[in-house]
Amino acid sequence: MTNEKIAVIGAGIVGASVAFHLSQHGVEVSVFDKNMPGSGASSHSFAWLNAFSKQPRHYYDLNHRSMDRWSRFAEQLDDDIGLRWGGNVTYCSDPDEGRRLASESERLNSWGYSARLISSEELSTLEPNLKIGRFHTGIYTRDEGHVLPVKVVEACMHKIQEAGGKAYLNTLVDSITQSGDKIFLRLDDQEMEFDQVVIAAGIDS
Repeated sequence: MTNEKIAVIGAGIVGASVAFHLSQHGVEVSVFDKNMPGSGASSHSFAWLNAFSKQPRHYYDLNHRSMDRWSRFAEQLDDDIGLRWGGNVTYCSDPDEGRRLASESERLNSWGYSARLISSEELSTLEPNLKIGRFHTGIYTRDEGHVLPVKVVEACMHKIQEAGGKAYLNTLVDSITQSGDKIFLRLDDQEMEFDQVVIAAGIDS
């Protein structure tokens, strides 16, 4: 347990996740957002859980490991966050792009990722409602999935407050200053003191 007070500025999926994990380790967390949770970039994300086309190798490894964490994360949140594992299909009609996809499939397999080329017939079986049109090359990546980002954020915020954390929503942080080992956030009508601050405000950072 810790008595640290940490502010997290930004209640998108990054800020909410950071704040959630801090709250589970006894940190006194306060989350600030100038709007409502998940109303920025997180609300526009498809949230595809994958390591497809991720290079170089260390970046691929980071993404691949993060895929393995999502099931545990969902269990910790104890809520339906729209986590679904069903794989993904990518296809193209252009020969040059087709060769790139074939090369991508080889690379992914050599790195231990489940990827295989598929025919237009198999694509129709996997996605019967899809109007395929021209087809050159397709690739099926079995282990990929997706989540609903806003549901993830909402579940995180619920758990944060359940653990004693605070949420300051529709609240603009005007400035951040430091004095000694303390950090101060200036709001419209008050100043608040913290031990550390995490800035996860996206393009507003």
